[in-house]
Amino acid sequence: MSVRFVIGRAGSGKSSLITREITSLLQQEPQGTPLILLVPEQSSFRTEQALVSSGAIKGTMRAEVLGFRRLAYRVMQEAGGSARIPIGAEGKKMLLYKVIQRRKEELKLFGASGNQLGFIGELNDLYSEFKRYEVDPSLLEEGLFGGNNSPTSPILEDKLHDLNLIYRDYEQELTNLYIDDEDTLTELTDRLSESALLQDAQIWIDGFQGFTPQEMSVIGRLMLQSSSVTIALTLDRPYDHGALPGELELFYPTASAYARLKGMADELGVPSDITVLDLEIPPRYKDRPGLAHLEAGFDRRIRWKSDGLDSGIRLVAAENRRAEMEEHCVRCGVWRKTKVRVIGIWQYLFVSWIPTLI
Repeated sequence: MSVRFVIGRAGSGKSSLITREITSLLQQEPQGTPLILLVPEQSSFRTEQALVSSGAIKGTMRAEVLGFRRLAYRVMQEAGGSARIPIGAEGKKMLLYKVIQRRKEELKLFGASGNQLGFIGELNDLYSEFKRYEVDPSLLEEGLFGGNNSPTSPILEDKLHDLNLIYRDYEQELTNLYIDDEDTLTELTDRLSESALLQDAQIWIDGFQGFTPQEMSVIGRLMLQSSSVTIALTLDRPYDHGALPGELELFYPTASAYARLKGMADELGVPSDITVLDLEIPPRYKDRPGLAHLEAGFDRRIRWKSDGLDSGIRLVAAENRRAEMEEHCVRCGVWRKTKVRVIGIWQYLFVSWIPTLI
């Protein structure tokens, strides 16, 4: 088991490096231990498409591109827990409404709020945030009955009382039959040790600027169970825990995530290594000097010295989103084709349907 951090500014080639490593392993041994690339859920399809269309391979059964939640479902299918019914946002709101109506007489502040428009949605968002940051009802009780740390404001005390009461009943309703999307990472952390899928697997993590406590717990288990974990982070340089940038600086969120991951690896006794991609001109901006200058000097406000070159950057103010999209389509040459296509559809409908109405 080992951890490697790949650090570089935007466009320095971190994702390309990971793609090359995975394709090289696939060429050497098409069938072997799993190769798993973890990316944000919204970019998993695009990343997988880029991997298989790189030209080095035509397909793979060994490598997978997954998000954290999709990995959780894969592990639960193997180790148990997938039989519980996933519950969506509307289902959770219905359960919360049921709990509030049942506990209406015991609630000090929220008893009359259950029928207010938007209250259930706000409560659902709050509990989702609690789960991402591993706040359970016991922590609310500590805040409520924690001696010297207990709230001094009566309103805050009543609010914590109601939140704790509703949260406990809500979790009890979910436990019997349903599984919340926000609980999948907790299930993943608990069941990782039972999964053969991740035994001796090689893991790459890319595309994240930071991690929630739930995701950090999963990464910690992956460090112990898999053969190697590679984490790509957008940073200008490595930051030790005692030398983080200021909170208002550009790289602060990612530097904080790096420091926590590095500290976690040290606590777990997992050896770590750092690869720094320090290039004067990142490959992504090799033919775009204006963008290269903007990326390098964004946080330092360095003035562009043209030397007769066009930066290639235009700032356009649009009245609204529709005007912005129309301007973009016109510049890209898409608007005329789309307009002709839409007119063609209306002409077809007119010719097809008008005779039947006469």
